[in-house]
Amino acid sequence: MRRERKYSSGSVLVYALLVCMVGGALLASWISLLGSRVRYVEEAVKPAIKRRIILENSRALATEYLLENVLPYSYQALPEIDFDVLDGWGEFSLDASAQTLTPLNSTTVQHGVSGGASFGQVNHFSPGLGIGFQSVISGQLSDGEEMNAWTFYAKSRSPIFAGDLLTMQRSGVVSPVAGNVFLGGAIMGAANFVAWQAGAYGLTANSFQAATVAGVSTIAGPDGALVQLDFPFIPVTAGSGYYDGSLNVVSPGGNINSLASRLAGMAPVLVDPQMAQAMGGATTDGTGAVTIDLSQISGNYRISGNMTQLTLVGVENAVTGESYPMARIVYIQTLASAGAAMPIVLSGDNTRRVYLGLKKLDGSATVSLAGAGGASWRLAGSFEACPVTFSLGGQGLTVTGGFRTDRGFQITGGGSVTIQRDVAAWGNLESFADRNAWLEVYRQ
Repeated sequence: MRRERKYSSGSVLVYALLVCMVGGALLASWISLLGSRVRYVEEAVKPAIKRRIILENSRALATEYLLENVLPYSYQALPEIDFDVLDGWGEFSLDASAQTLTPLNSTTVQHGVSGGASFGQVNHFSPGLGIGFQSVISGQLSDGEEMNAWTFYAKSRSPIFAGDLLTMQRSGVVSPVAGNVFLGGAIMGAANFVAWQAGAYGLTANSFQAATVAGVSTIAGPDGALVQLDFPFIPVTAGSGYYDGSLNVVSPGGNINSLASRLAGMAPVLVDPQMAQAMGGATTDGTGAVTIDLSQISGNYRISGNMTQLTLVGVENAVTGESYPMARIVYIQTLASAGAAMPIVLSGDNTRRVYLGLKKLDGSATVSLAGAGGASWRLAGSFEACPVTFSLGGQGLTVTGGFRTDRGFQITGGGSVTIQRDVAAWGNLESFADRNAWLEVYRQ
């Protein structure tokens, strides 16, 4: 009995060892097969992944180059460009073009689906809301194996006339909005507020966007607090060659599209605030005060120096105001004012299209009304380095247009400012107004 039990125990051990050997062999085979499969997948997919990475690098490289070095400028003929700085991990080339490339002031219109009739519909995925001015650039992008043909559509639109009625651009300083500021009004349409940096924004809007979530105060809506739109900010340029939200569109200098450079080609009335003169509806007293009568047919004014006060006399008759060409006023402060506030006096009502560009060295601007009972003005513009305060004495001001600024925008002493969209601006004011330009890239 003992011998049989001993033999039985030995057999169990042998069987266990055989099972372990077979299991080990099977496991080793499975691991080897898995390793072979991993190597096969890696060798098969790795080139595709590399091609995708190189293509995306090439597209990002071309987009950044165009936004910073091409879109803000004007080219009579775009030179041929071949660019490769990523050691084989990204390359693009641009075809030489005989066309005059002016993305930020092109007048070539690219319409929407309904022949342009859809421009009033808000689509924040596209800064152009379905349409825009367009320049076309042809080029090639590398995917690591070959250069493929791609088309870059350089599009631009004025954010003001596309529905962003008030835009607080990036400045690096506190840029609050305070007081009774309302975006919307009788002509609701798009009434969006855009903030490129954190700040205290006490206003009422239909919708708002911000480049940052942190530090942006709650925006009031018609029916309560608004939820920030979560559509992404796509890379754009606004005249200075960069797309970080800074504003440099009035007179950035160089061969950059700007309000000043466009106005220079329109034979503007040259106004020197320190010289007494009367010309084309503009009157100066020689001490810095400037008065512009918008009822005069002349509508283009370039003011340079140190303006201590600007008075705008409006065109009240709607038929006359609509029939007149747009008025373009650009002020570039070239002499310091020791931080003084510059009054802007709006006299009467105005129905004529007016675009105002201000670039200050120091100080601020205070908007007031001449007369009682409130006023209604057709007015849009960009204010650079110029905090704007509306001192309305308890009155109401309705602005048909909108503003872009990189400083404060507030109301003191009571009253209210209601900004509504200028629905008749497309193709008129937008041909002059500063714009945002962006790229849409498609494979040919």
